[in-house]
Amino acid sequence: RPGQTGWWRCPAAAAVRERGVGLIVVEHHLQALKSFVQRLVVMDQARVLADGDPQRVLDDPPVQAAYMGGVV
Repeated sequence: RPGQTGWWRCPAAAAVRERGVGLIVVEHHLQALKSFVQRLVVMDQARVLADGDPQRVLDDPPVQAAYMGGVV
C-alpha cells in the first residue's frame, strides 16, 4: 500500500526480485532498500548522487549529507 513502509517484505515484491525484473522504486527509507536491491541509485534534486552497490551508495558522503543529515 502506498505510504506504508515494509512493502519490500511482501511476497509479490520478493517474486519480482527473484525473476530479475527491474523496478524503479521511490523510497526515502534507504536503509530498508539495502536488503532488497542489488543496485541502488540515489537522486537529489533531479541529479544522480550515487549509483551502484547498495552499501557503497549508502556510505557515499553526498548521499549521507542529502538523506541522513551526514550521519549513517
